[in-house]
Amino acid sequence: MKYQFGKPKDLDSITKEDVLKNKVWLWTWEAGLEGDYDEDWQVPVIGLEDITSEFTEPIITLKILGTDLIASGSFNYKKSRIYGIAIWKNNSWEMITKSSLETPIRFESLIKIGGNEKTEFIMTDKNADEAFLKNM
Repeated sequence: MKYQFGKPKDLDSITKEDVLKNKVWLWTWEAGLEGDYDEDWQVPVIGLEDITSEFTEPIITLKILGTDLIASGSFNYKKSRIYGIAIWKNNSWEMITKSSLETPIRFESLIKIGGNEKTEFIMTDKNADEAFLKNM
């Protein structure tokens, strides 16, 4: 796979525009940059069009179906789930566990996963902070 890393940013600096422009981010430790940045920094992955098992914990951009909200969450390829989900609301990130959204919440990946476009996930319990592949 051909891709490159963009400029790392701390979590508080990453915006909705950032995650819409670069739909996959990695923790700096996963990108091999752990000595250069704090643990809570992420780096955009540029030129990646499909998520595979190559990464341990990529952070992917999601659309919340039935709303105009954008979300971001860590994706576990082996378990086919997303977790640590935050939504962009009122110009900042809000953890899904603190949101007023009612379950079930349906998410759609804005990047291909395993060659599939618009991969859907469903969350039935906000407090568990996990959404599973729709057809699991």
